[in-house]
Amino acid sequence: MSENATLTPLTESRASGQTRPVAKKRRTRLKPVPAKSRVLRREEFDRLVDLFNMRGELINELRHDLDIQFKRMAQMQSELDDMQRTLQRLAGSSKS
Repeated sequence: MSENATLTPLTESRASGQTRPVAKKRRTRLKPVPAKSRVLRREEFDRLVDLFNMRGELINELRHDLDIQFKRMAQMQSELDDMQRTLQRLAGSSKS
């Protein structure tokens, strides 16, 4: 199992403390390679491996960048929530 793989829980907790079953995701099946598949030369195979490795590196960079962006959005949302609570508290105390 890869490092980034997550296991789906069999039940999901609710705020009331009750649990309910979680639907399992369907796995897509890959089509089998046709019998008349093309034979690759070693140079072609190496080129494909290099391309896959480059694409993997790009995907990992994008995933890292998205993680940073989502963390920053969560921080900003937290700050907004804090400001909203402060405004509500100030508005409540000024009416008293």
